Amino acid sequence: MTEVSLVNGDCVEESKNIPDNSVDLVLTDPPYLIGASSIGKPSRAGSWAD
Repeated sequence: MTEVSLVNGDCVEESKNIPDNSVDLVLTDPPYLIGASSIGKPSRAGSWAD
């Protein structure tokens, strides 16, 4: 059986507690349409960095 752990906290601080070579996957949910362009609409990627 695979062990699954969910951690809720500041990602920078909490990542310090994760042992090296123990993570197989990191799944994130970035804001909608960051870096993408729709038909006839320019990319909004620059606005995220601002």
